[in-house]
Amino acid sequence: MGENEVLVTFPNLGPENIKISLVKHWYITHENIIGDTVFFMYAGTMLSMSLEDYNKVFKVDEVIAFTSVKLPYGWLGNMSPYPIKFGEDTYRTTEALFQALRFKDNDIKALIREEKSPIGAKLVAKSRASEMYVKPLSDKDIMNMKMCLKLKLLQHPNLVIELLETGDKIIIEDVTRRGDKGANLVWGAMLVDGKWVGDNRLGKLWMELRKEFKK
Repeated sequence: MGENEVLVTFPNLGPENIKISLVKHWYITHENIIGDTVFFMYAGTMLSMSLEDYNKVFKVDEVIAFTSVKLPYGWLGNMSPYPIKFGEDTYRTTEALFQALRFKDNDIKALIREEKSPIGAKLVAKSRASEMYVKPLSDKDIMNMKMCLKLKLLQHPNLVIELLETGDKIIIEDVTRRGDKGANLVWGAMLVDGKWVGDNRLGKLWMELRKEFKK
């Protein structure tokens, strides 16, 4: 079996293993982890492979593209469950803190902080957009994002180790499934005809921090 070759299964065809070749930048969609198995769509067919094989194949790539918090490198996402303390308050996720920093009103910040899910925190902020103090995607907004990511690293030192272990690989927030709606192509990038399209601000901030923590 070659370096980029693994055994995968077609669940709808039975348990028989079928060998296919996986090449660099091979793109899959609709990933989902159940136990130690990763299920995904390829050419309209549901496939699966062990999580160990998934990591082996995709960690050899020059690009680290993160999506779901349940998948490898999912901790890079703002929705990942790593609480952050800011001042006297604790936020459940980077996303919640980032959204709260767009406001001056402490009552709105509290509403965001009290949301149990990062999506909920984002929706609260979106519903109060007219009251934002920091304009989305402004220089201050980008600076706030970097600060949130840095606090995440400082308060969860194991993530510093994981970040440094990415070496010099390009880090990309993969928004292909979400498309070009809203600010998706500002914070992330999507794969179009084998090429990454988008500004990928979040990925770039992670790479900046990686460089800083290497010193």
